Amino acid sequence: MRFNLLGPLEVIKDDVPVPLGGLHRRAALGLLLLHPNAVVATADLVRALWDDDPPATARKMVQNAVAALRDVLAAEERVSLRTVAPGYMLRLDPHRIDLADFRDLVRDGRTAFRAEAWDTAARHLREALGLWRGPVLADLSEIAAAWPEPAALQEERLTALEDCAEAELALGLHRELLGELGAVAEAEPARERLCGLVMLALYRCGQQAEALAAFHRTRTVLVEEFGLDPAPELHRLQRAILAQDPDLLVPASKAAPAPAPPAPPRERSKRPMAERRHASVVLVEARVNADTDDPERVDEVLTEVDRIIDAEAAHFGGLVRGPLGPYRLVVFGVPRAHGDDAARAIGAALAIRRRLGTARPATARLAVATGEVLAVYRDEHDAEPAELTGAVLDACRRMLAHARPDGVRVCDRTRRAAGRPFGRRAGDPVSGWNVTDDRPPAVPPPPNPPFVGREKERERLWELLDETLRERRSHLVTVVGEPGIGKSRLVSEFGREVRERVGAVRVVSGDAASLGIARPDPWRPGCPADRPASEASSDGASGPGPHRLDVLAARTPLVAVVEDLHRTPAAFLDLVTGMHERPDRGPLLVIATTRPERPIDAAPDASAIVLGPLADTEITAMAGTLSPDLLPLIGGNPLFAQEYARLPPHRPAGPPPIPPRVRDLLTVRLDALPVAERLVLRSVAVFEPAASAEGVAAVSERSADDVAALLGILERKGVLCRTPAGHAFRQALLRAVAYAQLPRKHRIVMHRRAAAWISGLPADQGDRLVHHHRQMIALAANDDRSIAVLTEQANRALTDAGHRAGMAGEHHVAARCYQGALELSHPAPVPDRQRLRSLYRQSLRRVGSEARVR
Repeated sequence: MRFNLLGPLEVIKDDVPVPLGGLHRRAALGLLLLHPNAVVATADLVRALWDDDPPATARKMVQNAVAALRDVLAAEERVSLRTVAPGYMLRLDPHRIDLADFRDLVRDGRTAFRAEAWDTAARHLREALGLWRGPVLADLSEIAAAWPEPAALQEERLTALEDCAEAELALGLHRELLGELGAVAEAEPARERLCGLVMLALYRCGQQAEALAAFHRTRTVLVEEFGLDPAPELHRLQRAILAQDPDLLVPASKAAPAPAPPAPPRERSKRPMAERRHASVVLVEARVNADTDDPERVDEVLTEVDRIIDAEAAHFGGLVRGPLGPYRLVVFGVPRAHGDDAARAIGAALAIRRRLGTARPATARLAVATGEVLAVYRDEHDAEPAELTGAVLDACRRMLAHARPDGVRVCDRTRRAAGRPFGRRAGDPVSGWNVTDDRPPAVPPPPNPPFVGREKERERLWELLDETLRERRSHLVTVVGEPGIGKSRLVSEFGREVRERVGAVRVVSGDAASLGIARPDPWRPGCPADRPASEASSDGASGPGPHRLDVLAARTPLVAVVEDLHRTPAAFLDLVTGMHERPDRGPLLVIATTRPERPIDAAPDASAIVLGPLADTEITAMAGTLSPDLLPLIGGNPLFAQEYARLPPHRPAGPPPIPPRVRDLLTVRLDALPVAERLVLRSVAVFEPAASAEGVAAVSERSADDVAALLGILERKGVLCRTPAGHAFRQALLRAVAYAQLPRKHRIVMHRRAAAWISGLPADQGDRLVHHHRQMIALAANDDRSIAVLTEQANRALTDAGHRAGMAGEHHVAARCYQGALELSHPAPVPDRQRLRSLYRQSLRRVGSEARVR
């Protein structure tokens, strides 16, 4: 016997259809065939046949239908319908069902597809699609319409059709495909990949206008029905069509593998990127002072103004945007954060005012504001964004309207972020603070908290110092740890102890400035900016550089502490890491601090001390009493604990805010990573609590091999750790910062991709859908229409996942799915919520029954 589900239900024996009888028999057999060799509960059969309104004799009617089916199947020895509590099991070879043949052919086709063997892929996939004779169980549509399985199988068919069309497009069969794709796209207008294939086929047929019209139809449906914009891939294809990109044409040789999937080729096309950033912006309004109408004179003055702004922006590490009439914009924190961007912005504004005031080529008014911006890049590897938007730009413009000629105004957020009081408050918050002094008074740093823990690390440093003094040699030790973990505090305390206990040993310490690289002081006129080591002073006036340490050690035993070696150019790294290999001129212990993402490649006899997190008891002893829910976020990081201790108590209704200094530190750490690693991290942040390489690949639309390699790199850098569930962030706050950098609509799209990927996993993974549907609904909180659509999708997806899990015997997973559906179905009608509550309680009872049996 053969059983056909892909169309009207058929049972074929010796090429002759076998009569099945009434509707209930056919429906029961159809449901059993959808779950071959698995137990289908009697309750599920009753619900499938009569939904929520079964007659009193429903179970008896199911028993009668099963008995009649046994008579039909009795003629086939290797097919049996057994009673297995709590229902029935249809035992047979799955390949007697056309659905199994379809899936085998699709699997073979996709294997060839991944190898870019387009001819083989198209042949297998086209054969698989040929097995469909209509909708699944088409003759049972009145009953099966509410079943989750037909809808899932229809999704499999459409995905196979898209794969087949992509392979056939690579073979140049766009004219043959156009009619079929157009008809399917009209029935499924929200499928973005299908729209892309239609656009490509139309473009290759010389119908460019129709291709663009297809894009706009799909975009209209997505915006109006779901509140979503098309994915970046579809926008890239639209732009490629407008530009008549030659990459969209048919490959020159049909036999040669195409360079990439052609809708559009991802590796060869640009990948747009958008990110949310905290930034400080300087808006400069320059007006020519000269009383002249000579346009050449005006151009000369404005050119000089631009030169001054460009020089000071580069000096302080800012990004200059193109002039807009009399306005110039300088941005700090984009594309990379520095950790002190507000101070840099103020320093640049004061320096521009000072230089324009001295040269007097023009009169300038300046304003500085801090807030969030959305940075949009044409390609993820672009050096700077193509667009910047955000309310902070409007706030800066409003403050500028209140600034006096040659005046500088700053907003409250900038003033707080800079950490130093200055200026005089204007009349209202919109006007900001009027800066009257180029150098505000210094603010004494807060007192250091108690130094706790690190006993083993201090003992190790003392052992190395004793060996250095005893053997009269040089030694390098690197102290490695994440930002805020206490590297500087450890070496500072060790240096203080050495000064107190060993008077014969000299201790010198410094950061990059001691190596001849100065950091900008925003309020000091003429301060040096960050610049390459080749431009730095080498006279040693700013401190003992590495070329002088061995000379100093020849006079007195020396402990040299070099801070933040990860921020030092490669040439200086070579000097520092090679100091202990210099000719022995005296005892020299070099202690260098660095971060995990840039380990120091030192000689084999060098040492390293890795600082791990402090225990919760040590954190409490250092920072005082903290709310218990903060300790997992702090993660044993002393600096994070100090910053959270300074915050006012947070309301328990929501997560505690991230202190600005912690956010800035973590942003700097993320920005130090290559762009591909940052983007993969953002995709990992979409999952909770951990992500697999396959899941990240599905969300980021990168190859699984590339993702696995990047995850391994991030694990070695100490950003991620491996858990049984996959890769997870070592720091919960780093995950929060990476996730917050994703624009809201991108988060919705990525959660939707994650949910689609999870739907294809085994039934025991279904409860992972709850997190993603919950996040999608939360992100659409201000759009009632989108919430209604997303709620309906969540209800359907989680209910289907619960059914799948229950049929597989994973009742604890089913209970979590139903619970999630119930939680997210608040706007649903009362009967729907009652049905979900009933399903949830049934699953809980089954979980309890299994527990009692065990």
